[in-house]
Amino acid sequence: MKEITIKSLEDFRTKITDFSILKESISIYSRVSTKGQIDNFSIQNQVNEGKKYCKTLKPKYLIIWKEEGKSGDDMSNKEDMTDVLSRELIREIIKLVDEQFITKLWIYDMSRLSRNEEVSMYLKSKFYSNGMELHVGKQLYDFDNINDKLMFGVLSVFNEYENNLRYSKSVGGKMSKLRTNGWIGGKPNYGFEIVNGRLKENKEQGDVVRKIFEWYGVNDKSLKYVQSELERLGIKSPRGNTRWSLPQLRNLLRNEVYIGKQKFQLRLLKGKSIEYCKKKGKLFEYEVKLDDKIVSDFQWKVVSDKHKRYMRTSRQQSNSRVNKYLLNGLLYCDGCDGLMGGRIVPTQNTYIYHCTNKINVWKGRTDKKCNNTRSVNLRVLEMIIWNSTVDVWSNSYTIKEKFKEDFLIPKIEDRKDVNVGLSKKMNIQSRLHKEISDFDKRLQTLYKDHMLLKIDDKVYNDIVKSIGVEVEQRKDKIKSLSDEISLLKKQDVWFNWFDDFENYVDEIKKWNRDDDFDKMREFLTRIIERIDLKWDSETNLHQVKIKYVWNIYKDKRGKKGKWKFNISKGKSERLLPKFSSMGLSKKLPNEVLTYSNSYSTVTDFAKFLG
Repeated sequence: MKEITIKSLEDFRTKITDFSILKESISIYSRVSTKGQIDNFSIQNQVNEGKKYCKTLKPKYLIIWKEEGKSGDDMSNKEDMTDVLSRELIREIIKLVDEQFITKLWIYDMSRLSRNEEVSMYLKSKFYSNGMELHVGKQLYDFDNINDKLMFGVLSVFNEYENNLRYSKSVGGKMSKLRTNGWIGGKPNYGFEIVNGRLKENKEQGDVVRKIFEWYGVNDKSLKYVQSELERLGIKSPRGNTRWSLPQLRNLLRNEVYIGKQKFQLRLLKGKSIEYCKKKGKLFEYEVKLDDKIVSDFQWKVVSDKHKRYMRTSRQQSNSRVNKYLLNGLLYCDGCDGLMGGRIVPTQNTYIYHCTNKINVWKGRTDKKCNNTRSVNLRVLEMIIWNSTVDVWSNSYTIKEKFKEDFLIPKIEDRKDVNVGLSKKMNIQSRLHKEISDFDKRLQTLYKDHMLLKIDDKVYNDIVKSIGVEVEQRKDKIKSLSDEISLLKKQDVWFNWFDDFENYVDEIKKWNRDDDFDKMREFLTRIIERIDLKWDSETNLHQVKIKYVWNIYKDKRGKKGKWKFNISKGKSERLLPKFSSMGLSKKLPNEVLTYSNSYSTVTDFAKFLG
């Protein structure tokens, strides 16, 4: 049993670098209130008693927290929660309990937490809700006694009542301000400023807003033109950037605040949706009539009509997009650093990725010209990227270590009450499934906003990528919980994590473009940050550079000790050999290019890369 003594937060940060240690340990919390007690070894007496008791539990580590007192008595019955949280070590312990790193805690008696009964009850409710074992003196504390359970329920209801009361007061204050056309807080819209608690025009910014409406509406210019003009004139965006984003301009041109109207919706029920509050008659809706109008009703109508025409055209174009591209949003042209587009026309046997620079120049979206005029065979490039990424991922020690530690060797310490452990883990599983379902609904809303041009392509792709990562993490956690539940049920089950990893890799290798496009796409967007495609005009060959999210390419494992290993950081980029997509498309059998075969068949494909 290894002992680690913590006397300050600095001690904690220095000595506990791996939080997994905490899950394999029992924490002894000792404290005194005065300098005199420190000198009389009162704190050491507590530690000695704790060590004697904890030895019977045989923990791997013993973390000894010594909260040494301040001069003067801080242990009176008048102590409140603020006094308790001023103690840095107990504050850190509460945080670690909430994060479920500390699962076992020993104290000499309840007064070590607080002599105030209300504060002590609050801390016990924290421990109880996080499933922590509390050992007091020479026994395990029984959280299931009737009195404590009653108090836990009362505290929970009272806290909820106080939160709702504070929310109601806040909403009430905002409603009063709105009725007098006052400002309820937050950053004012571009073109306005707060004067004496009301929204007033900022003359300098107001002139810019009028110019934007004039360019886009009256002069019938494109948003790209407006963006370029603002940059040319050195007018910074609302966030202080030198370049305005297209979504910023769209939102500005659609905001009725510039014709003196500002609409607000306040939910009167805390934690409920706008739709729910509206259904229950608990939604406060109010329109503020501003003193200042920045643009005229005529300018607003011209811009509004133009938006409607644009939306009709956009929907028609969107409905015609039926082809799927595995590398959409990931593939960049090395010549101009722009996203590459795809083109699939089966009737013409056309499957290509190409640089869109020429189109963008023709449409006036950019002045920068690109010399990369050569397209690349879509199916060949996708196969190269897919094989390379699966190869790097499946051979990465970083990935294998994460798979082993996080998924297949869960450390289950509490075997005393299997039913409680099972119930808790199954509830967590259910919550994770619900979160995944919520993410799916948000993706649908996000897609709708994207189609309505409320967010641009880059923001949309970034959010989709982030949500994909979040969903994958929850799926991994669900799998981990399934393994832990199996362990709880079987008690002596041992997982061969390496076989499980190999089986998972084999499953991925069987995916094909026709049947598993969405899974392949999600896998790539989770692993790859971006792909740069370069055309060498001298050799007439393409070359690919893949940038991964983590440093997983050519990472290495070195022996640290018996059964212990160190993993050295690899590279985040991989530069593949140059290739001719046309040449490869002719050499490879047709079934490879249709992705209708297993991964093992396409291993020959890698030979063409050298």
